[in-house]
Amino acid sequence: MTASIKIRAKRRFKELSKLNHKITYLQIYKSIKERDKSDYTRKISPLKRTKDSILIDTSKLSIIDCFTKIKKIILKKI
Repeated sequence: MTASIKIRAKRRFKELSKLNHKITYLQIYKSIKERDKSDYTRKISPLKRTKDSILIDTSKLSIIDCFTKIKKIILKKI
């Protein structure tokens, strides 16, 4: 699963705001961007897709839509 950095930062900011954390959207955005770069470029076990993986972009999906999409993929496989 993936989503754009902007969407992930927006979701995380909303989540942390509800918990009264004092952090800005920009701080979260930069943190996610740095973590992504680190995850993809680290020497040991960099984050990579496998040939048979299915990538689902959840940027424009609700939780229910995401679940439904995953369920359809699973049902096709069985």
